[in-house]
Amino acid sequence: MIATENKSAWIVFLVIPALLIVGCIGNAQVMQKEHGLKYSLSKGDQLTYKMTSASGNQNAATKWDLEMDVTNISDTVLDLKVIMGSAGNEQTAELPYTLAITPYGNVIATSYSGPVAREIQPEFPNGLRYPEKPVTPGEVWIGTIANSGTYPTKDGIVEYSVTGDSRYTYFDQKTVSVGAGKFDCIGVKQDVNFTLVETIVTGNDTIYTTTNGKINGENWIDQDKGFLVKSSYSVKKNMKADITDVMKKAGFTEFHREIPSDSNVSCELVWMRKQ
Repeated sequence: MIATENKSAWIVFLVIPALLIVGCIGNAQVMQKEHGLKYSLSKGDQLTYKMTSASGNQNAATKWDLEMDVTNISDTVLDLKVIMGSAGNEQTAELPYTLAITPYGNVIATSYSGPVAREIQPEFPNGLRYPEKPVTPGEVWIGTIANSGTYPTKDGIVEYSVTGDSRYTYFDQKTVSVGAGKFDCIGVKQDVNFTLVETIVTGNDTIYTTTNGKINGENWIDQDKGFLVKSSYSVKKNMKADITDVMKKAGFTEFHREIPSDSNVSCELVWMRKQ
């Protein structure tokens, strides 16, 4: 009887570690699976997001809805129509614009009135740039930010240039539940450093601003179609403004202001229509 018990104990001692090793190998194989990331949407698809932004000096968060409609598609371009409106009021279209991107997230054209640098604008979903090759967990890719142009405001024309870099890390896989349902997702971290220089001509005066910023966030991306399911970002900016031209009338020979700001921006997919 003692010999039988000893034999059983040895079997348990040998089998359980073997099962644990097999389980670990299986999990490692799952986590090492390659994924080719790109925006694989279809004409007629519609994505609706709930956006929230909270600044350090605000008691209440700002909320709004953002709708993205795929109006046309080819092998190399996705045409999108984007409408931003007040949360809970579908009749309010505060900022409609169009956007054309490649399947890997590079902007080709847009009607947006503002600096075109989606890497520094986490308030606009589906702005990640994907590598044109499969990636595995832990892999890092870098995107360079370099853009310039002009855009109109009610006070005048703004010239801008933005430079920096965006570091992406594929860090996890899991199922994510949001208002639009459950999605098998890939986790992508984004870390951005940028400098935005703007020249604002208002009447006879010119204002010069330089904004340095750091943006850090996590994105959960649908692993098959590449669209954003959920994200959260921390945004830190420091703007230096040269408003000497404006203040000359008050007798100043030089006048500069420095304005730091911190905010948190989150996004969740709340509704989706697939064609």
